[in-house]
Amino acid sequence: MPARVLDGRYALGRALGTGASGTVYAADDLDLGRHVAVKVLHEALAGDPVFVERLGVEARTVGGLQHPSILTVYDWGVDGSAYLVTEYLAGGSLRSLLDTGRTLSHSQALVIGLEVCKALDHAHQMGVVHRDLKPANLLFSQDGHLKVSDFGLAGALAETSRTDIFVEGIVGTARFASPEQAKGQPLDGRSDVYALALVLVEAVTGHLPFVEDTLLGTLRARRRRDVPVPASMGPLGPAVARAGSVDLANRPTAAEFGRLLLEAAPALARPEPLPLVGPGEIGAAPLSGEVPLVPKSRPPEEPKPSPRPAGGSSPAMSAGTEPTRARSSPPSRGSAPNSPRTAPSCWSCRSDPPGSRSRPASSATPWPRRPGCSSRPASRSAPSPRRTTRRWRPAWCSRCSPSPRSSPPGAAST
Repeated sequence: MPARVLDGRYALGRALGTGASGTVYAADDLDLGRHVAVKVLHEALAGDPVFVERLGVEARTVGGLQHPSILTVYDWGVDGSAYLVTEYLAGGSLRSLLDTGRTLSHSQALVIGLEVCKALDHAHQMGVVHRDLKPANLLFSQDGHLKVSDFGLAGALAETSRTDIFVEGIVGTARFASPEQAKGQPLDGRSDVYALALVLVEAVTGHLPFVEDTLLGTLRARRRRDVPVPASMGPLGPAVARAGSVDLANRPTAAEFGRLLLEAAPALARPEPLPLVGPGEIGAAPLSGEVPLVPKSRPPEEPKPSPRPAGGSSPAMSAGTEPTRARSSPPSRGSAPNSPRTAPSCWSCRSDPPGSRSRPASSATPWPRRPGCSSRPASRSAPSPRRTTRRWRPAWCSRCSPSPRSSPPGAAST
């Protein structure tokens, strides 16, 4: 199937991630011969002239934010759907890293916080507020360098009338919304600082504060209380507590937050390299919505052993499935055992793995147990009169082994 080409220039490849506003693809710029990332927004947005106009304004503004910690925007356009063209980063996102169950050390969180503060400070000085800072928008290059993505996109989405396609609001993700966003008030750069405080708490602890069962509950929780900073934040706690203040007057700017974080550096060890995940389906792309529309794949469950039917035949297994080793049951009278035994049983002292065999119903009296027998409890299995497979031969443990051709104790002679 030929690749989709936008405006005759951008050949879309595999999808890297899906968010509330669209899907990100790896792509090739056919004119310049370079690898890029293309975010294709929902088709419904292309029919909104207000959004398209605002997207162009934001794209040109963000394209002028030349900073090493801000993702570069190359181009934008409309070809059936509105799209943004950015540089391609192969290291994945902070969201993809956290989704693996990992958390960051204090030193690693400090490095990320400082890089984001530099990017935010530069953007705020240029009059640009991110409005939707979250782990999915913190991307890494292959060498681990961090860049902030999606500057200006939340501002463009705020102008659209197509509010029905968004799950968590159109002016930012509710889980990382500031108190001002929850109240619908005007925003400045300190709203991004509040969101960064939430990001650092989740990165270190693995848990995000102020998340309720409903969207309205989450927004209400942000309006009254400061961000709770657990003791596990260590030396970063005081700086994060300042950044998470519900009172806008007490909250630092991005530059001030960076200086507060830097004061904690002498008490921390040298950071280890981040275990980057790389681009893929688990939030590695610059997602616009925190909740993916594409569900994550679950690992296949281990196949459960099925009970062996009376005829002794084993159920068929699907191709490529690793069989589960299960304890086998002894053949009943009239059945044909056709699977190897897990361990030899002693006909004298009933030794075998516990619980794997039971005494046959045909036995009238219990078998004798010899003193000092080294085997485990088991039961005697009578041979089947109709043999369709190899013979099930009796066995004895080392202590109870009789002379050749002798019958087991209690067995009737033939």
